[in-house]
Amino acid sequence: MFTLLTLTCTALLAEPTPEPPAPAVMAPAPATTVSPALRQKLSIAIGNKLRSFTPRVPPDRIDLDIVEQAFLHHLASTKKPETFYEQYSREYTALNETFKLYNKAADKENETVDALFMQNNARKPGITTLDNGVQYMANGQDIDDSSSIENATNVRTSTLGGKAFRIYGGPVGDKGSGSQPLPACILNHSGHLPDAQAWVFYVPQTALTEEEKNRMPDARIYVYTVTLKDDGATWDSYAMRPLPAQTSTGETGITRSMVERYSAFTGLALALEYLRLQGLDRYSSAESNDIDRQTVIRTYRQMHEEALPLEHSRENSAGIFRQYNRILAARQAERDRSILQQEVAQGALHPLGNGVFYTSKAAGDGRDTGMEEGRITGIASLEGHPRRFAGCPYPASLPQGLDFIQDQLPPARAWNIYIPTALITREADLHPLTDHWGSIEDMQAELGAWTSVIVYTLTVKQPAHGRDTDIEDPE
Repeated sequence: MFTLLTLTCTALLAEPTPEPPAPAVMAPAPATTVSPALRQKLSIAIGNKLRSFTPRVPPDRIDLDIVEQAFLHHLASTKKPETFYEQYSREYTALNETFKLYNKAADKENETVDALFMQNNARKPGITTLDNGVQYMANGQDIDDSSSIENATNVRTSTLGGKAFRIYGGPVGDKGSGSQPLPACILNHSGHLPDAQAWVFYVPQTALTEEEKNRMPDARIYVYTVTLKDDGATWDSYAMRPLPAQTSTGETGITRSMVERYSAFTGLALALEYLRLQGLDRYSSAESNDIDRQTVIRTYRQMHEEALPLEHSRENSAGIFRQYNRILAARQAERDRSILQQEVAQGALHPLGNGVFYTSKAAGDGRDTGMEEGRITGIASLEGHPRRFAGCPYPASLPQGLDFIQDQLPPARAWNIYIPTALITREADLHPLTDHWGSIEDMQAELGAWTSVIVYTLTVKQPAHGRDTDIEDPE
Protein backbone atom coordinates (compact mmCIF):
# COMPACT_ATOMS: atom_id res chain seq x y z
CA MET A 1 0.00 0.00 0.00
CA PHE A 2 1.33 3.37 -0.99
CA THR A 3 1.76 5.86 1.75
CA LEU A 4 1.04 9.51 1.26
CA LEU A 5 4.80 10.20 1.18
CA THR A 6 5.30 7.54 -1.52
CA LEU A 7 2.51 9.01 -3.68
CA THR A 8 3.94 12.48 -3.31
CA CYS A 9 7.48 11.41 -4.30
CA THR A 10 6.14 9.45 -7.27
CA ALA A 11 4.21 12.49 -8.53
CA LEU A 12 7.25 14.73 -8.19
CA LEU A 13 9.43 12.29 -10.06
CA ALA A 14 6.87 12.06 -12.85
CA GLU A 15 6.85 15.81 -13.46
CA PRO A 16 9.18 16.99 -16.22
CA THR A 17 12.38 18.61 -15.03
CA PRO A 18 12.44 22.31 -16.00
CA GLU A 19 15.14 23.26 -18.54
CA PRO A 20 18.00 25.33 -17.09
CA PRO A 21 18.10 28.91 -18.37
CA ALA A 22 20.08 29.24 -21.59
CA PRO A 23 23.42 30.99 -21.14
CA ALA A 24 23.59 34.58 -22.40
CA VAL A 25 24.80 34.84 -25.97
CA MET A 26 28.22 36.44 -25.93
CA ALA A 27 29.60 38.41 -28.83
CA PRO A 28 32.50 36.57 -30.44
CA ALA A 29 35.87 37.83 -29.28
CA PRO A 30 37.68 39.92 -31.88
CA ALA A 31 40.23 37.92 -33.86
CA THR A 32 43.84 38.64 -32.93
CA THR A 33 45.51 36.26 -35.39
CA VAL A 34 45.86 36.47 -39.16
CA SER A 35 44.38 33.39 -40.80
CA PRO A 36 46.31 31.68 -43.63
CA ALA A 37 43.69 32.88 -46.14
CA LEU A 38 43.93 36.50 -44.98
CA ARG A 39 47.74 36.27 -44.90
CA GLN A 40 47.72 35.28 -48.55
CA LYS A 41 45.31 38.09 -49.50
CA LEU A 42 47.30 40.64 -47.51
CA SER A 43 50.55 39.57 -49.14
CA ILE A 44 49.06 39.88 -52.63
CA ALA A 45 47.51 43.26 -51.81
CA ILE A 46 50.84 44.63 -50.56
CA GLY A 47 52.65 43.24 -53.62
CA ASN A 48 50.13 45.09 -55.80
CA LYS A 49 50.63 48.31 -53.86
CA LEU A 50 54.39 48.02 -54.24
CA ARG A 51 53.92 47.71 -57.99
CA SER A 52 52.08 51.03 -58.15
CA PHE A 53 54.71 52.59 -55.83
CA THR A 54 57.62 52.08 -58.24
CA PRO A 55 57.88 53.53 -61.76
CA ARG A 56 57.35 51.37 -64.82
CA VAL A 57 60.75 50.52 -66.30
CA PRO A 58 61.41 48.51 -69.48
CA PRO A 59 62.68 44.97 -68.80
CA ASP A 60 66.16 45.70 -70.15
CA ARG A 61 66.61 48.46 -67.57
CA ILE A 62 65.85 46.50 -64.42
CA ASP A 63 66.92 43.07 -63.20
CA LEU A 64 64.01 41.63 -61.23
CA ASP A 65 66.18 38.84 -59.80
CA ILE A 66 68.40 41.46 -58.18
CA VAL A 67 65.33 43.41 -57.04
CA GLU A 68 63.94 40.31 -55.33
CA GLN A 69 67.25 39.39 -53.70
CA ALA A 70 67.78 42.92 -52.37
CA PHE A 71 64.20 43.12 -51.10
CA LEU A 72 64.43 39.87 -49.13
CA HIS A 73 67.96 40.64 -47.92
CA HIS A 74 66.99 43.96 -46.37
CA LEU A 75 63.86 42.55 -44.73
CA ALA A 76 65.90 39.67 -43.27
CA SER A 77 68.18 42.14 -41.51
CA THR A 78 67.40 43.59 -38.10
CA LYS A 79 67.48 47.21 -39.27
CA LYS A 80 64.81 49.63 -38.15
CA PRO A 81 62.83 51.66 -40.71
CA GLU A 82 64.81 54.77 -39.73
CA THR A 83 68.06 52.99 -40.60
CA PHE A 84 66.58 51.83 -43.90
CA TYR A 85 65.70 55.40 -44.73
CA GLU A 86 69.22 56.64 -43.99
CA GLN A 87 70.66 54.02 -46.35
CA TYR A 88 67.97 54.82 -48.92
CA SER A 89 68.85 58.54 -48.82
CA ARG A 90 72.58 57.87 -49.26
CA GLU A 91 72.02 55.53 -52.20
CA TYR A 92 69.52 57.89 -53.81
CA THR A 93 72.11 60.70 -53.77
CA ALA A 94 74.83 58.41 -55.13
CA LEU A 95 72.60 57.34 -58.05
CA ASN A 96 71.81 60.89 -59.15
CA GLU A 97 73.59 60.64 -62.53
CA THR A 98 72.07 57.24 -63.24
CA PHE A 99 68.59 58.61 -62.50
CA LYS A 100 69.21 61.39 -65.03
CA LEU A 101 69.88 58.82 -67.75
CA TYR A 102 66.82 56.79 -66.77
CA ASN A 103 64.63 59.92 -66.79
CA LYS A 104 66.05 61.07 -70.12
CA ALA A 105 65.30 57.70 -71.70
CA ALA A 106 61.81 57.63 -70.20
CA ASP A 107 61.09 61.17 -71.42
CA LYS A 108 62.06 60.27 -74.98
CA GLU A 109 59.89 57.15 -74.93
CA ASN A 110 56.92 58.75 -73.25
CA GLU A 111 56.70 61.48 -75.88
CA THR A 112 55.62 58.81 -78.35
CA VAL A 113 53.63 56.80 -75.84
CA ASP A 114 51.62 59.83 -74.64
CA ALA A 115 50.62 60.80 -78.15
CA LEU A 116 49.53 57.22 -78.84
CA PHE A 117 47.59 57.18 -75.55
CA MET A 118 45.55 60.23 -76.51
CA GLN A 119 44.79 58.77 -79.96
CA ASN A 120 43.57 55.48 -78.49
CA ASN A 121 41.78 57.16 -75.57
CA ALA A 122 39.71 59.31 -77.93
CA ARG A 123 38.19 56.12 -79.43
CA LYS A 124 37.03 54.71 -76.07
CA PRO A 125 33.30 54.71 -75.25
CA GLY A 126 32.31 57.62 -73.00
CA ILE A 127 35.27 59.83 -73.97
CA THR A 128 34.46 63.27 -75.40
CA THR A 129 37.08 65.49 -77.06
CA LEU A 130 36.70 69.28 -76.76
CA ASP A 131 37.76 71.68 -79.49
CA ASN A 132 40.91 72.59 -77.52
CA GLY A 133 42.16 68.99 -77.46
CA VAL A 134 41.06 68.22 -73.89
CA GLN A 135 39.44 64.80 -73.48
CA TYR A 136 37.02 63.98 -70.66
CA MET A 137 34.66 61.35 -69.32
CA ALA A 138 31.73 61.86 -66.92
CA ASN A 139 30.91 59.12 -64.41
CA GLY A 140 27.72 58.57 -62.39
CA GLN A 141 25.38 60.44 -64.71
CA ASP A 142 22.45 58.14 -63.87
CA ILE A 143 22.63 58.73 -60.12
CA ASP A 144 19.76 60.79 -58.70
CA ASP A 145 21.87 63.29 -56.80
CA SER A 146 24.22 64.06 -59.67
CA SER A 147 25.17 67.69 -59.96
CA SER A 148 27.08 70.38 -61.81
CA ILE A 149 30.86 70.37 -61.85
CA GLU A 150 30.79 73.80 -60.19
CA ASN A 151 29.50 72.07 -57.04
CA ALA A 152 32.41 69.63 -56.98
CA THR A 153 34.56 69.84 -53.86
CA ASN A 154 37.62 67.76 -54.70
CA VAL A 155 40.21 67.97 -57.48
CA ARG A 156 43.23 65.71 -57.77
CA THR A 157 45.86 66.40 -60.38
CA SER A 158 48.58 64.09 -61.64
CA THR A 159 50.71 63.43 -64.66
CA LEU A 160 49.62 60.71 -67.05
CA GLY A 161 52.26 58.49 -65.50
CA GLY A 162 50.41 58.59 -62.18
CA LYS A 163 52.55 61.10 -60.24
CA ALA A 164 50.10 63.13 -58.14
CA PHE A 165 51.19 66.68 -57.39
CA ARG A 166 48.12 68.61 -56.26
CA ILE A 167 45.02 67.91 -54.20
CA TYR A 168 42.39 70.61 -53.83
CA GLY A 169 39.40 70.60 -51.51
CA GLY A 170 36.67 73.20 -51.83
CA PRO A 171 33.94 74.36 -54.22
CA VAL A 172 35.32 74.39 -57.74
CA GLY A 173 32.95 77.20 -58.70
CA ASP A 174 34.07 79.52 -55.88
CA LYS A 175 35.48 82.45 -57.81
CA GLY A 176 36.85 84.07 -54.67
CA SER A 177 39.10 81.17 -53.64
CA GLY A 178 42.24 82.59 -55.26
CA SER A 179 44.13 80.24 -57.57
CA GLN A 180 41.61 78.15 -59.50
CA PRO A 181 42.01 74.37 -59.17
CA LEU A 182 41.09 73.81 -62.83
CA PRO A 183 42.80 75.34 -65.87
CA ALA A 184 40.99 77.73 -68.20
CA CYS A 185 40.71 75.08 -70.91
CA ILE A 186 38.30 73.19 -68.60
CA LEU A 187 36.62 76.14 -66.87
CA ASN A 188 35.68 77.72 -70.20
CA HIS A 189 33.58 74.63 -71.00
CA SER A 190 32.18 74.02 -67.49
CA GLY A 191 28.74 75.33 -68.45
CA HIS A 192 28.41 72.69 -71.18
CA LEU A 193 29.64 69.68 -69.20
CA PRO A 194 27.06 67.05 -68.19
CA ASP A 195 25.97 66.62 -64.59
CA ALA A 196 27.77 63.69 -62.94
CA GLN A 197 29.35 62.37 -59.77
CA ALA A 198 32.88 62.59 -61.16
CA TRP A 199 34.69 63.95 -64.21
CA VAL A 200 38.10 62.88 -65.51
CA PHE A 201 39.97 65.27 -67.85
CA TYR A 202 43.04 64.49 -69.95
CA VAL A 203 44.70 67.84 -70.61
CA PRO A 204 47.57 68.24 -73.13
CA GLN A 205 50.25 70.69 -72.00
CA THR A 206 49.62 72.65 -75.19
CA ALA A 207 46.09 73.49 -73.94
CA LEU A 208 47.44 75.36 -70.89
CA THR A 209 48.31 79.06 -70.69
CA GLU A 210 51.95 80.03 -70.07
CA GLU A 211 51.09 81.04 -66.51
CA GLU A 212 49.45 77.67 -65.87
CA LYS A 213 52.43 75.79 -67.33
CA ASN A 214 54.75 77.57 -64.90
CA ARG A 215 52.78 76.15 -61.95
CA MET A 216 52.89 72.56 -63.24
CA PRO A 217 55.61 69.91 -63.27
CA ASP A 218 56.94 69.20 -66.73
CA ALA A 219 54.71 66.67 -68.52
CA ARG A 220 52.88 66.37 -71.81
CA ILE A 221 49.56 65.13 -70.41
CA TYR A 222 47.89 66.03 -67.09
CA VAL A 223 44.98 64.16 -65.53
CA TYR A 224 42.38 66.09 -63.51
CA THR A 225 39.95 63.95 -61.49
CA VAL A 226 37.05 66.05 -60.19
CA THR A 227 34.47 64.64 -57.75
CA LEU A 228 31.44 66.06 -55.95
CA LYS A 229 33.04 64.87 -52.71
CA ASP A 230 36.14 63.01 -51.65
CA ASP A 231 34.71 59.50 -51.63
CA GLY A 232 38.00 57.63 -51.58
CA ALA A 233 37.68 56.56 -55.23
CA THR A 234 40.76 55.13 -56.91
CA TRP A 235 41.31 58.36 -58.77
CA ASP A 236 44.91 57.56 -59.69
CA SER A 237 43.80 54.54 -61.75
CA TYR A 238 42.87 57.06 -64.47
CA ALA A 239 46.47 58.24 -64.65
CA MET A 240 48.03 55.44 -66.62
CA ARG A 241 50.73 55.12 -69.20
CA PRO A 242 51.60 51.90 -71.06
CA LEU A 243 55.00 50.37 -70.35
CA PRO A 244 57.52 52.23 -72.54
CA ALA A 245 59.82 50.08 -74.67
CA GLN A 246 60.80 52.21 -77.67
CA THR A 247 64.55 52.46 -77.13
CA SER A 248 67.07 49.87 -76.03
CA THR A 249 69.41 50.32 -73.10
CA GLY A 250 72.40 50.57 -75.40
CA GLU A 251 70.96 53.64 -77.11
CA THR A 252 70.47 55.48 -73.81
CA GLY A 253 73.94 55.18 -72.32
CA ILE A 254 72.69 52.98 -69.48
CA THR A 255 75.27 50.27 -68.75
CA ARG A 256 74.85 46.86 -67.16
CA SER A 257 76.48 48.04 -63.94
CA MET A 258 73.95 50.89 -63.78
CA VAL A 259 71.10 48.42 -64.21
CA GLU A 260 72.44 46.24 -61.40
CA ARG A 261 72.84 49.15 -58.99
CA TYR A 262 69.46 50.63 -59.90
CA SER A 263 67.84 47.22 -59.36
CA ALA A 264 69.49 46.82 -55.95
CA PHE A 265 68.28 50.30 -55.01
CA THR A 266 64.74 49.39 -56.12
CA GLY A 267 64.82 46.34 -53.83
CA LEU A 268 65.85 48.59 -50.93
CA ALA A 269 63.08 51.09 -51.76
CA LEU A 270 60.51 48.27 -51.90
CA ALA A 271 61.65 46.96 -48.50
CA LEU A 272 61.22 50.41 -46.97
CA GLU A 273 57.76 50.83 -48.48
CA TYR A 274 56.81 47.29 -47.43
CA LEU A 275 57.52 48.10 -43.78
CA ARG A 276 55.35 51.19 -44.06
CA LEU A 277 52.45 49.32 -45.67
CA GLN A 278 52.59 46.49 -43.15
CA GLY A 279 52.56 49.03 -40.32
CA LEU A 280 55.62 47.73 -38.47
CA ASP A 281 56.85 51.33 -38.16
CA ARG A 282 53.49 52.62 -36.90
CA TYR A 283 51.63 49.90 -35.02
CA SER A 284 53.21 48.11 -32.06
CA SER A 285 50.70 45.28 -32.54
CA ALA A 286 51.91 44.49 -36.09
CA GLU A 287 53.98 41.31 -36.35
CA SER A 288 56.55 40.41 -38.99
CA ASN A 289 54.92 37.03 -39.73
CA ASP A 290 51.54 38.59 -40.57
CA ILE A 291 52.66 38.84 -44.21
CA ASP A 292 54.39 36.34 -46.52
CA ARG A 293 57.30 38.26 -48.04
CA GLN A 294 57.82 35.68 -50.79
CA THR A 295 54.22 36.13 -51.97
CA VAL A 296 54.67 39.91 -51.84
CA ILE A 297 57.69 39.96 -54.13
CA ARG A 298 56.24 37.30 -56.46
CA THR A 299 53.10 39.42 -56.87
CA TYR A 300 55.23 42.49 -57.55
CA ARG A 301 57.19 40.63 -60.21
CA GLN A 302 54.05 39.31 -61.88
CA MET A 303 52.59 42.81 -62.08
CA HIS A 304 55.83 44.13 -63.57
CA GLU A 305 56.52 41.30 -66.00
CA GLU A 306 52.97 41.13 -67.35
CA ALA A 307 52.53 44.93 -67.34
CA LEU A 308 49.11 44.56 -65.75
CA PRO A 309 47.08 47.79 -65.47
CA LEU A 310 47.16 49.51 -62.09
CA GLU A 311 43.43 49.19 -61.49
CA HIS A 312 43.92 45.40 -61.59
CA SER A 313 45.80 45.72 -58.28
CA ARG A 314 43.04 47.56 -56.40
CA GLU A 315 40.29 44.94 -56.36
CA ASN A 316 39.00 44.64 -52.78
CA SER A 317 42.34 45.75 -51.32
CA ALA A 318 40.65 48.39 -49.13
CA GLY A 319 38.50 45.72 -47.45
CA ILE A 320 41.53 43.49 -46.90
CA PHE A 321 43.51 46.22 -45.14
CA ARG A 322 40.41 47.20 -43.13
CA GLN A 323 40.13 43.60 -41.91
CA TYR A 324 43.82 43.59 -40.97
CA ASN A 325 43.39 46.87 -39.06
CA ARG A 326 40.62 45.27 -37.00
CA ILE A 327 43.00 42.46 -36.02
CA LEU A 328 45.70 44.96 -35.09
CA ALA A 329 43.11 46.88 -33.06
CA ALA A 330 42.10 43.73 -31.14
CA ARG A 331 45.74 43.00 -30.33
CA GLN A 332 46.37 46.58 -29.27
CA ALA A 333 43.30 46.53 -27.02
CA GLU A 334 44.74 43.53 -25.16
CA ARG A 335 48.07 45.32 -24.70
CA ASP A 336 46.41 48.53 -23.55
CA ARG A 337 44.05 46.70 -21.17
CA SER A 338 47.05 45.30 -19.33
CA ILE A 339 48.66 48.75 -19.07
CA LEU A 340 45.47 50.34 -17.77
CA GLN A 341 44.92 47.62 -15.15
CA GLN A 342 48.45 48.12 -13.87
CA GLU A 343 48.14 51.92 -13.75
CA VAL A 344 44.78 51.77 -11.96
CA ALA A 345 46.09 49.21 -9.44
CA GLN A 346 48.98 51.54 -8.64
CA GLY A 347 46.59 54.45 -8.13
CA ALA A 348 48.11 56.42 -11.02
CA LEU A 349 44.81 56.67 -12.95
CA HIS A 350 41.42 57.83 -11.71
CA PRO A 351 38.17 56.63 -13.36
CA LEU A 352 35.53 59.01 -14.70
CA GLY A 353 33.10 56.43 -16.12
CA ASN A 354 32.51 55.04 -19.63
CA GLY A 355 36.10 53.80 -19.72
CA VAL A 356 37.52 57.31 -19.34
CA PHE A 357 40.40 57.95 -16.90
CA TYR A 358 42.46 60.97 -15.94
CA THR A 359 45.59 62.19 -14.20
CA SER A 360 46.21 65.78 -13.14
CA LYS A 361 49.01 68.04 -12.06
CA ALA A 362 48.07 70.78 -9.61
CA ALA A 363 50.08 73.80 -8.54
CA GLY A 364 48.55 73.81 -5.06
CA ASP A 365 49.15 77.52 -4.53
CA GLY A 366 45.76 78.93 -5.46
CA ARG A 367 46.46 79.14 -9.19
CA ASP A 368 44.66 75.92 -10.06
CA THR A 369 41.58 76.20 -12.29
CA GLY A 370 38.97 74.12 -14.07
CA MET A 371 39.65 72.22 -17.29
CA GLU A 372 37.58 74.72 -19.31
CA GLU A 373 40.64 76.99 -19.09
CA GLY A 374 42.87 74.38 -20.64
CA ARG A 375 43.69 73.76 -24.28
CA ILE A 376 44.81 70.55 -25.99
CA THR A 377 48.58 70.57 -26.33
CA GLY A 378 49.15 66.93 -27.18
CA ILE A 379 47.55 63.73 -28.44
CA ALA A 380 49.30 60.39 -27.99
CA SER A 381 48.69 56.68 -27.70
CA LEU A 382 48.52 54.95 -24.34
CA GLU A 383 52.09 53.79 -24.91
CA GLY A 384 53.16 57.39 -25.55
CA HIS A 385 53.58 57.25 -29.32
CA PRO A 386 52.84 60.61 -30.96
CA ARG A 387 51.07 61.04 -34.27
CA ARG A 388 51.77 63.49 -37.07
CA PHE A 389 50.23 66.80 -36.10
CA ALA A 390 49.07 69.62 -38.34
CA GLY A 391 48.24 73.07 -37.05
CA CYS A 392 48.73 74.87 -33.77
CA PRO A 393 47.25 75.65 -31.32
CA TYR A 394 45.24 72.49 -30.89
CA PRO A 395 41.47 72.51 -30.35
CA ALA A 396 40.30 73.67 -26.93
CA SER A 397 37.60 71.04 -26.48
CA LEU A 398 37.46 67.29 -26.03
CA PRO A 399 35.50 64.98 -28.36
CA GLN A 400 31.73 65.36 -28.54
CA GLY A 401 29.70 63.75 -25.76
CA LEU A 402 32.40 63.99 -23.06
CA ASP A 403 31.10 67.13 -21.37
CA PHE A 404 30.09 65.00 -18.39
CA ILE A 405 33.71 64.73 -17.23
CA GLN A 406 34.22 68.47 -16.84
CA ASP A 407 32.55 68.69 -13.42
CA GLN A 408 34.45 65.63 -12.16
CA LEU A 409 37.96 66.86 -12.86
CA PRO A 410 39.69 68.55 -9.91
CA PRO A 411 41.17 72.05 -10.33
CA ALA A 412 44.70 71.82 -11.69
CA ARG A 413 47.15 73.31 -14.17
CA ALA A 414 47.26 70.28 -16.47
CA TRP A 415 45.38 67.04 -17.10
CA ASN A 416 45.83 63.87 -19.11
CA ILE A 417 42.45 62.50 -20.27
CA TYR A 418 42.42 58.83 -21.35
CA ILE A 419 39.58 58.31 -23.87
CA PRO A 420 38.76 54.96 -25.60
CA THR A 421 38.84 55.24 -29.38
CA ALA A 422 35.29 53.81 -29.45
CA LEU A 423 34.10 57.15 -28.01
CA ILE A 424 35.68 59.13 -30.87
CA THR A 425 32.72 59.50 -33.22
CA ARG A 426 33.72 62.52 -35.32
CA GLU A 427 36.75 63.08 -37.52
CA ALA A 428 36.65 66.74 -36.43
CA ASP A 429 37.58 65.64 -32.91
CA LEU A 430 40.99 64.62 -34.25
CA HIS A 431 41.71 67.77 -36.21
CA PRO A 432 45.41 67.83 -35.28
CA LEU A 433 45.89 64.41 -36.85
CA THR A 434 46.65 64.58 -40.56
CA ASP A 435 44.82 61.37 -41.46
CA HIS A 436 41.58 61.44 -43.44
CA TRP A 437 39.12 58.57 -43.39
CA GLY A 438 36.27 57.47 -45.60
CA SER A 439 34.03 56.67 -42.63
CA ILE A 440 33.92 56.75 -38.84
CA GLU A 441 34.29 52.95 -38.83
CA ASP A 442 37.49 53.19 -40.87
CA MET A 443 38.76 55.94 -38.58
CA GLN A 444 38.13 53.90 -35.43
CA ALA A 445 39.69 50.78 -36.97
CA GLU A 446 42.88 52.61 -37.94
CA LEU A 447 43.07 54.50 -34.66
CA GLY A 448 42.44 51.24 -32.82
CA ALA A 449 45.38 49.66 -34.63
CA TRP A 450 47.52 52.48 -33.23
CA THR A 451 45.98 52.61 -29.76
CA SER A 452 42.70 51.66 -28.09
CA VAL A 453 43.00 54.69 -25.80
CA ILE A 454 43.86 58.21 -26.93
CA VAL A 455 45.54 60.41 -24.34
CA TYR A 456 44.67 64.10 -24.61
CA THR A 457 46.93 66.48 -22.73
CA LEU A 458 45.27 69.74 -21.62
CA THR A 459 47.33 72.57 -20.13
CA VAL A 460 46.50 76.00 -18.73
CA LYS A 461 48.63 78.96 -19.68
CA GLN A 462 50.02 80.94 -16.79
CA PRO A 463 51.66 84.40 -16.70
CA ALA A 464 55.32 84.43 -15.86
CA HIS A 465 57.37 87.64 -15.73
CA GLY A 466 54.92 89.44 -17.97
CA ARG A 467 54.54 86.74 -20.60
CA ASP A 468 52.50 83.57 -21.05
CA THR A 469 54.18 80.21 -20.86
CA ASP A 470 52.88 76.68 -20.99
CA ILE A 471 53.53 74.50 -18.01
CA GLU A 472 55.19 71.17 -18.53
CA ASP A 473 52.90 68.44 -19.81
CA PRO A 474 52.09 65.68 -17.32
CA GLU A 475 54.32 62.66 -17.58
